[in-house]
Amino acid sequence: MTTRRCARLLFVIWFALPGCAAAGFGGDDGADDDGDDDGAVGDDCCVDGRGGDGDGPAPVDCTGDGAGAPRNGFPGDFPVLVDSGGSGAGMPIIGFGGDVTRGCAGNRAALTHRPVVLLHGNGVSTLDDRFGMRHIADKLRAAGYTDAELWAPSYLGQSISTAELPTPYRNNIDDVRGFIEAVRTYLGVERVDVVAHSLGCGMVNGYLRGLGRDGAFHAEDERFPAIGTVVCLGGAMYGTGDGALYEPEFSSSGAFVAASLQWAGVEDATPYGASSTAQMMVPATGTLPGGRPYARVTSADDGTRRIYYVGIWANQDIVDSGNPNTGGLQGADLVAGFELPSTLPGVLTPQLARHGHLVHAQVVFDAFAPYLDR
Repeated sequence: MTTRRCARLLFVIWFALPGCAAAGFGGDDGADDDGDDDGAVGDDCCVDGRGGDGDGPAPVDCTGDGAGAPRNGFPGDFPVLVDSGGSGAGMPIIGFGGDVTRGCAGNRAALTHRPVVLLHGNGVSTLDDRFGMRHIADKLRAAGYTDAELWAPSYLGQSISTAELPTPYRNNIDDVRGFIEAVRTYLGVERVDVVAHSLGCGMVNGYLRGLGRDGAFHAEDERFPAIGTVVCLGGAMYGTGDGALYEPEFSSSGAFVAASLQWAGVEDATPYGASSTAQMMVPATGTLPGGRPYARVTSADDGTRRIYYVGIWANQDIVDSGNPNTGGLQGADLVAGFELPSTLPGVLTPQLARHGHLVHAQVVFDAFAPYLDR
């Protein structure tokens, strides 16, 4: 069996079968560990948490610091956001974020860096021990970040253990957009950085470009002014392969992937990125899918609004096996592939283990961390 056919079979096993926890993906218990067990919706909140025009957070009254009991893994006065689509629809969005011992004012006072939103991948919550985002949060804390600066939603639901298909991007984009807007408003910041893994990479791309529930990209919902740095770890930026298996959102030659890379009438994976190829750190050999060179500058990279981009992949992981180097981003400040270990506790396949190591490996963190908080 060829490597490409093996990758396609693994894609089926990973994405299409129920009970993926037994196969080494997913399986966190998704329990409400915040201590209040109320799951309440509509309690008094500091902010609304929805909407926004991308030009800055709405003004809020944040003079007090009465956080109250933590809710859903967040400070007590952070808004309860209800999952509006996909596998978690109708449930409060859980996760972790902020200093839960403080309220809005206290969290704002604790900011020393640009806040970071952490977006997990498919088939898991952000609390998953193998593929969740706590590992990166721990590394950021060790680097000097405060709890107030780290925010991670479980945007696929509280207890997901099976990857969501076939349209996870459009199903969940409103929840990712609502969460990022709520964090910006709650903290009173213009911009946040985003570190994303796997499916999360496409989610932040959709957030930037105004992806809607209809699967189209809408200029009025673009959020380029809201992001300082985008770090993509193991994303399928150029799709995961061709054929019906990958439609509609993962086909490398499909309409959705093509539209997700369009900006100002041309293909541009990194709008408002580096304005010179000399600023880009890219591999000495090889190309991105379709023979695309790693380095490229477009008319949007004119310095009027600077966003830093990082595209990192693990060679021969579950995503890269089907479409080599699809985790890269043409025109990014850093483009890099890593050889990562093929074993990870609780994970049965080498491809999934390499994918998981993208959030575990210190060498990966050390590569992208300098691009945060710029």
